[in-house]
Amino acid sequence: MKRMALLSGFFLTALCLAWWAGGSSNPPVAAESELWEITAGCDPIDPSRVDTTYQPPLAYSLTDWRADTTAGVYWHPVDDPMVFRYRVEVCTTGVFDSLYACDLPYAPDTSSFITGLPERPLWFRVRWADSTGMYSRPSNVVTTTIDTTAPVLSTITIWGRPQADSTITRQRDVSVEFGGSDNYAGACDSIHVTEDMSFGSYVAYAISTCDSSVSFVLSGSPGRKSVWARLVDMAGNISDSAFASIESESQLHNYPNPFNPNEEATALVFGLEAPQGVTLYIYDLGGNLVLKREGISGVTGLNEIEWDGFNGQGKMVADGGYVAVVEAGNIKYRTKIAVAKRGRTGE
Repeated sequence: MKRMALLSGFFLTALCLAWWAGGSSNPPVAAESELWEITAGCDPIDPSRVDTTYQPPLAYSLTDWRADTTAGVYWHPVDDPMVFRYRVEVCTTGVFDSLYACDLPYAPDTSSFITGLPERPLWFRVRWADSTGMYSRPSNVVTTTIDTTAPVLSTITIWGRPQADSTITRQRDVSVEFGGSDNYAGACDSIHVTEDMSFGSYVAYAISTCDSSVSFVLSGSPGRKSVWARLVDMAGNISDSAFASIESESQLHNYPNPFNPNEEATALVFGLEAPQGVTLYIYDLGGNLVLKREGISGVTGLNEIEWDGFNGQGKMVADGGYVAVVEAGNIKYRTKIAVAKRGRTGE
């Protein structure tokens, strides 16, 4: 009986010591799978209970943004036999004299995840305590922003090229201009653009603002094209999609026009209904053949062929007007090209 009383007294003393060392009535979280539901804040540690000689842990976060109300902090364990438990402190202002919550996982845990967090930026830090209730200095501070709200894509416009026309384009490369917003300023991370309204495949562009524009290449045969887009914020929330349409012209055009062969080539743009061989002819205004290029592989949809301003003998042509003819099977396209070297030589 006397031995049982001693054991019982020792057990009660250990429980009281553990409760006092924690400094909080909240239950400890022993593993990542056991999420601690926030119910109330907790008090900062009294400076008299901090031993400045204790080496603090090194904390780190795996993500700066969270799309749900659960967030956590990780830390490297302190190699000290005196470590009894860790204390995770959370605040919403960056100043830890007023804590939003704290968590008390036991050693040797190296992570703590807390659920029920508010939608806002949060600051985390970690310290450890010995079995007498003395705490180390706090770790470095890590931050996570809780964001569960999707951005809003409000406008989308397709601008054709080479003219800035929202109704028709003569090139496959178009500009997709969009406008949107997010509950955090500057938190839009990317935009997905596609001609597939189900977004089975898409091109993801990194962006720094919710109002911007990206370059997108149209696919498929010439005709009316619909381009869909959706915004993605830093936390991974995705907006509702929106779309705009533009007419993709199938006749032959070139850009830039006029062009300077000393500085650039001109691109001849045309459309095909099916893959087939293409031949390019360049004539001067007198009808003389300047260049013939055969064996060009044409693809379904819009095609581009560059002419650098040189003739079939490898010499730069003179300033003036030229006629480009593209033949593909029974299809023949033609357009006029102007060469203007702006006073520079190169013949």
